[in-house]
Amino acid sequence: MKRQGRLPILLFALFFCAPSLYAHGGRTIDQDRCVFRTGGMLMHFTAYQPSTSVKDELCRDLPSTNSTIVIIDLVDEALRNIPINIVVKSEAEEAITVFQTPGYKIFPTGTTSFSMSALAAGKYSLNISLDQASKHSHNGQVGHETGAFLFQVTSKASDGSPEGLFEKYKWILFLLTFGYIIYFLSSKYKNK
Repeated sequence: MKRQGRLPILLFALFFCAPSLYAHGGRTIDQDRCVFRTGGMLMHFTAYQPSTSVKDELCRDLPSTNSTIVIIDLVDEALRNIPINIVVKSEAEEAITVFQTPGYKIFPTGTTSFSMSALAAGKYSLNISLDQASKHSHNGQVGHETGAFLFQVTSKASDGSPEGLFEKYKWILFLLTFGYIIYFLSSKYKNK
């Protein structure tokens, strides 16, 4: 009888410990820092820098100037039928376009990805324009609506620099220091 009572408790604990619940800090879509709106509809920005970290999902702060893969998820289903144009520009005095789709395109799967190589450190804006004048318009509006997502690139974790190596391997230094302190304290108490 006691064994049967443990199963619901175990399932309840596993449900609350599921890693997927904590994606993006366990926030709801309305609180997610990676979500932005274009024409009142939700989109989600995710970036990856494989040369820095294979699994880290990045958002507003990209820690390296290395090659970056960007994934845009069209959260609202209506966006899957609207032609979209994507432009990424630097926010410097002389704005430089670092990526642009060739015209407006429909993404029926609700997601698109592209890569940008060797970005300079600085601030960038990802601008998405919706072609509301097309025959695919979801609400009969005419014209183009634009939304922007701002992010910044730093060079502190660049793989080739000494600072980048320190950032990448500082946990080893921490473990060695901690191990030395434990060894020192254990030998001190052993001699008493």
